[in-house]
Amino acid sequence: MENDVKSHASTMPSIGVINFDAHLDIRQSDVATSGTPFRQIAEHLDEQSQPFHYCCIGVSRFSNTAALFDRAEQLGVHIISDEDCTNKKWKKIAAQIEEFINDVDVVYLTIDMDCLPSSVVPGVSAPAAYGIELSFVERAVKRIMASNKVKMADIAEINPTFDVD
Repeated sequence: MENDVKSHASTMPSIGVINFDAHLDIRQSDVATSGTPFRQIAEHLDEQSQPFHYCCIGVSRFSNTAALFDRAEQLGVHIISDEDCTNKKWKKIAAQIEEFINDVDVVYLTIDMDCLPSSVVPGVSAPAAYGIELSFVERAVKRIMASNKVKMADIAEINPTFDVD
């Protein structure tokens, strides 16, 4: 049975998750929450002997604990911080994104709206004080979509009850 799982895993396309988010969403918890989905994916893939490819763009060092950054390192998460998105040259960021995309067959793209500053998107439960610029997200998404590897995309964590307008 184990050989069947391994041979099946080797024929499966490799899936990479690109998540625009201020939070890593790899928390340890007994129940599923908005902070656990990518840890759950990592555990599921590990059970299936499949690699975990996860790139989180816009990560805030103030919105994640040291333990989460340690877990991200253990899981091999590619992190592009909110500060990198503002301070690094676009060519360097684009090269990091393309390197990640080149290592996978299929991309799942998700945009957690709390990656944007709260002045742009107030309707989220965990607003980012700093965030990343909408123009940066648009530019990066266009680059990711141009790979023709995106098979699924979504926008996550909108909470209208927190939208003051």
